[in-house]
Amino acid sequence: MPRVRFTLPQVKEYPDARPSSCPHCAGVAFHKHAVLDKPIKDLYIKRVTVVRYKCVDCHRTFRCYPEGVDGHTQSKRLRVLAALGWALGLSHRSVGHLLTALGCELSPMSSWRDVQEAGKLAMGACKRRVRARVAVVGADETIVKLKGEKAVVGFVMDAASGRLVGIDLLVERDSKGFVDWLSGYVGELGVEAIVSDDLSTYKPVVEELGLEHQVCLAHVRKNVRRRLREI
Repeated sequence: MPRVRFTLPQVKEYPDARPSSCPHCAGVAFHKHAVLDKPIKDLYIKRVTVVRYKCVDCHRTFRCYPEGVDGHTQSKRLRVLAALGWALGLSHRSVGHLLTALGCELSPMSSWRDVQEAGKLAMGACKRRVRARVAVVGADETIVKLKGEKAVVGFVMDAASGRLVGIDLLVERDSKGFVDWLSGYVGELGVEAIVSDDLSTYKPVVEELGLEHQVCLAHVRKNVRRRLREI
């Protein structure tokens, strides 16, 4: 069964460091103008400290937020959790019930907005697909619900850095569909090898595309444990 690992954003109570430049004019001369207490919605942190600076050059003010916090009332962690709950099949109302039970009340409309934001970020990541050479990529797929219907989504990662390279909706889950899916990455990024699970669909794909194929070590260990249990 395919596995997808999610890393939730960290949330801190205080900004780690002083900003490097003014976001309005890129000036580097500015001074602390105010220190604000900001209430947020998060599972663990309820209030954070925000520092406001004033630029010497353009005389405009700007805010410096702690990691995992921005202008939203919800932390980035909570927004990701809401979008993840919906992606796993929960309705927006159920997402709200779940997070409320965990101690952070969230309305169905807030869950809907979080999902829309996550979708726009994902589409933006696809449009900003890395152009640099990526010799080895990891490929995996999973099933999500889109408008109540099951859909297969493919993920392509830079195997060396773990950076997301692309997300694609897979219409066909056979070898031909996988060739259509991965051939664009091979031509665009100069891919030489693919790391995947042991799904048999990948074998004719790497043969047709002329790539080396490596099976993910986690899947090898899982199969070994299953075989040992059978024995």
